[in-house]
Amino acid sequence: MFDKKKYQELVNERVNTDWEYKIDKICQDLIIMITEDDCAFNDFIEYMQNDMTAKEYIYLSEISDEISQIKPSHKFVEAYRGLALKYPKETKDYQIMSFIEVAEAWAEDKS
Repeated sequence: MFDKKKYQELVNERVNTDWEYKIDKICQDLIIMITEDDCAFNDFIEYMQNDMTAKEYIYLSEISDEISQIKPSHKFVEAYRGLALKYPKETKDYQIMSFIEVAEAWAEDKS
C-alpha cells in the first residue's frame, strides 16, 4: 500500500536538502515505495490524479524516469499528463514535458 504521509514527508525532506548523498537516498526511498508492488503503484497513480501538489509534481520529475523503467505504464503517463495540465507553469518552468515523454516511451516499449 502506498503511504501518502510518508511520501509527503520524504518530498518535504528533499525540498529542504541540497546534500547530494541525502538527495540520492530520498529519491531511492521514494522509488521503492512507489514501485514496491502493483497495489502501491496503483495507489500512487490515484494520488497523482487526486492529491498531488505542485511541489510534489516538480520533484516527481527527478524520479519519473526510474519509475517508468521499473513500472512502464500508460496509466502513469495519463496521470502525469493530467498533472501537466493542472500545473502548466511548473511544467514549463521545470521542462517536465520531456520527463513525461520519456515515461511515455517506456510505456510504448512495454506495449
